[in-house]
Amino acid sequence: MSPILLSLLLTLTAGAPQQPRDAAGAAATGTSRLSGVVVGDEPSPQPVRRAIVTITGSALRVSRSTITDDSGRFAFDNLPAGCFNVTAARKAYLTSAFGAAYPGGPGTRVSVADAAHVNDVRITLWKGAVLTGVITDASGTPVPSLAVSVFRSTSTRFESAGVDVTDDRGSYRVYGLHPGEYIVAAVPRPTGGGDMGVRSEREVDALLAALERGRPGVMTAARPGEMAPEPAFASPAASRTLSFAPFYCAGSGGHAI
Repeated sequence: MSPILLSLLLTLTAGAPQQPRDAAGAAATGTSRLSGVVVGDEPSPQPVRRAIVTITGSALRVSRSTITDDSGRFAFDNLPAGCFNVTAARKAYLTSAFGAAYPGGPGTRVSVADAAHVNDVRITLWKGAVLTGVITDASGTPVPSLAVSVFRSTSTRFESAGVDVTDDRGSYRVYGLHPGEYIVAAVPRPTGGGDMGVRSEREVDALLAALERGRPGVMTAARPGEMAPEPAFASPAASRTLSFAPFYCAGSGGHAI
């Protein structure tokens, strides 16, 4: 390689700008500030503390979140100029956006200029509805440790809205629900060991014949209170395995809340 060509390559390499490796992943910052308060939907609104407030927008590469203080206030510092969506969420409340006029309603974007301080962002959180009840068996005895699922009925499908497990009184409670119609479903858990199944007619006839003959090991038990061993007949493939079917709250259309 000639000295002239080598010198030209070195000049081009040294003069090319270098892109910082972490520039693309750096969070967008600026000199603006956005602050406000989260309150409940009571006639005399009270501040909601420990609510999670999230801000999103095209000016931010990633969303930011903060938590309200004991006065329900929150603030986002070092924001770039832009338009932002601000939402708040808390357990037992319905997630709400700034500017929403009703639970689940659309919000209003907040415009923030460069080096500006927007301090009048007020978000209202509506308390969600509560669905509660008691599950009993056919004899009226409460059923504990039973999984209960609640589904919201929409125009096109059923959406999962919450789950709970019954306590020792058979009670369940699902909260934070939007107004609407719901279906409550519970699935009993199998008890005892082994699989449940239906025997074929040939197996039933063989069992009855064995009982009539007094086949050893069929009618006698080793100790009082113990089940006698059952003779094996057809292969497991000859029987159909069963499971418990789910049951639903009375009313085909669910209950409005």
